Amino acid sequence: YGHGLSVSLMQLARAYTIFAREGDMVPLSLVKTDGMPIATKQVFSQQTAREVRAMLEMATQPGGTAPKAQIPGYRVGGKTGTAQRYDSAKGGYSGYTASFVGFAPADKPELVVAVVLQNPKNGYYGGSTAGPVFQQVMSYALQKYGIPPTGTQRTPFPLQVGEKPAADTPKVDPSIIGPNGRVPSGDGVPSPPRVAATSEAPTTAGSLVDYVQAASSADIALVGVENWLATQ
Repeated sequence: YGHGLSVSLMQLARAYTIFAREGDMVPLSLVKTDGMPIATKQVFSQQTAREVRAMLEMATQPGGTAPKAQIPGYRVGGKTGTAQRYDSAKGGYSGYTASFVGFAPADKPELVVAVVLQNPKNGYYGGSTAGPVFQQVMSYALQKYGIPPTGTQRTPFPLQVGEKPAADTPKVDPSIIGPNGRVPSGDGVPSPPRVAATSEAPTTAGSLVDYVQAASSADIALVGVENWLATQ
């Protein structure tokens, strides 16, 4: 089972950035590293990284171990983990550690999220416990950083330094902007966001907060693939 190996949450998240970055390994940082020289190391070929990403994407598909990690509109890849916990007081195994680490969008990864739950109460498999937490955290992050759904392009809205949008500028929902950067004809009334925290978590844990509380502890890491920004 690999119980003789140990790894921290950040080490686990960093490992997945290698596949997300075409086999290129970079150090993690707690501050943004835009424009800063970073020492990188190619540890896998691009072809190998892409093949592994394709395999990891299968885990979130129907029939995989983590379909609850799917995010509508985005391709997602990742891997579940389920391990027995050693209890020194009992002199043996007691309880489980469940995890899911993944990235999105799988065709061009920009974010990596790692979730580790200690002693989950509503089941113990990584796909059914940590998978829904990943889904909600990643969904929020994709919205927050304006990462477009799979198959669409990021639409830039450049502003000059010190410039502010006009107060009466009509709001346009980014989800209706087409691949060519144009808004379809119509009144531009905001529609429901494409990304929403709508995972099919067990009915005993209807929200992310309740779900995370259904474990003795929860660790979640969010890593930007390009800026190497890690938060926990």
